[in-house]
This record gives sequence, structure tokens and C-alpha cells, in this order.
Amino acid sequence: MLIRVTQRCHMLCSHCMVDATPDGAHMDAKTFAATLDLTVRLEDPLCLLSGGEPSEHPEIVEFAQKARAHGLKTILLTNGEFLAGPKRDAILDAVDGVQVTNDPRYYPRRVDLGAPHPKIAEERTLRMLSPFGRAREGEFEFNRLSPLCFNLRSATRTYRDIVAARHYLMGIGRFCAPSVNVDGSISAGETPSCHKIGTVWDGVDALTVSVITMTCGACGLRDKLAPVYRAAFGEDQ
Repeated sequence: MLIRVTQRCHMLCSHCMVDATPDGAHMDAKTFAATLDLTVRLEDPLCLLSGGEPSEHPEIVEFAQKARAHGLKTILLTNGEFLAGPKRDAILDAVDGVQVTNDPRYYPRRVDLGAPHPKIAEERTLRMLSPFGRAREGEFEFNRLSPLCFNLRSATRTYRDIVAARHYLMGIGRFCAPSVNVDGSISAGETPSCHKIGTVWDGVDALTVSVITMTCGACGLRDKLAPVYRAAFGEDQ
């Protein structure tokens, strides 16, 4: 499960598809607890702590510890700046892994990862640039061809069960949808601007129905799909 524990980030990248800001809101502990319960109900073994910049959440260490206490493999998705600060050791101890993304073409500050660490993986080349958030207003060459919700919607329509759909998607390495926002709402795609299918307090059956029946063309990427792919998620008209 991709969980945006904060909308706060001080790096202010121009390509940010979630439009994170230095004064962005944090997820509260009650919402995070409900998110962990939903993750378990969806039989998802993975907790991806994202943002914004998740290390800026004041309770990030406690959140990571709670996720692992639920039996979830817990990965922090970060720009890496915390690795040069006082939270480094505490966060590294609390998580199973850290994925640092800091492509010098887009990120305004390059980070120093420090000494090699077995929990830290680095991505210096951003593989997918999508027209969401601030990126939508910039002059970027986007390589996203399908809506961020495509995998979830097509799999859920096939299996008629969001849990079975998630099992299938995890089997092919697709972990990021649905995703949970700071306020506990659930997006069908990977950004807060993606279509909302419910909240972390909803039942699995209700979320299944919401995914199957949703229609949304807000991102514009649906219109670039061939008819056979639009039919796969129920928007073939």
C-alpha cells in the first residue's frame, strides 16, 4: 500500500506530481492506524511510506515501527535529504528499506547518501514522468502512456474483487495503487488528484464496487488509450 503520510516537502521540485509544499499537512495517528488495518484487510504485505517527503513527518519513526508491528514490510520513499540529518539512524532502524529518488535533471538539490548502507537503494534516473500536480503546468516530456489507475481498475473488473486484484498486481510488481492520502481518502491512482474510491474506514466490498463503477478522465491519459484498453477498465465509449 502506498501511504502518503504527509504533503510536506521543502525541496519544491518542479516536476512534483503530488504538489507537495513546505507547509503541507501531515496524516494523524488515528488515520494511519486505520490505514494499516485496511492494508491488512487487503492482504497487502508491503507498506510504502511516501509523501511529500515522509521523513518530514514528526512521527515517521513511530509510524514505521507500527507498520512493522503489523507484519508489513516497510519501505520509505524519499528524496534522501534526511540521510544527512539527525533522523538518519532512527529512521534506518525503524524501516526495512529506503528508496532514494533524486534525479539531477529534476531535483533542485543533490543529496549525499553518506556511507553505503544495506537498507538504502538509490534511483538517480526517474523512470516515469507523469502529468500530475506541478508537473502538469511545466514544460516536461512526459512518458506516461496510461492513467495511473489503469492497473487497479482493469484487474478489479477482471477479478470482481479488489483483494484478488491486489494479489495479481503484487505478483507482477505493481504496488502503488490504490494509494492513501493524508486525510484517509483513497485514490485509484498514485496521486491525491486521482479519482477517490472511498476512505480507509470503508469495507473491502464497498471499495470493490467503487473501483468497478468509477469513471474518470480528469488526467486526459484515458483518451490516448486504444479501445481495447479503455474497455478493460470500463470506459470504452
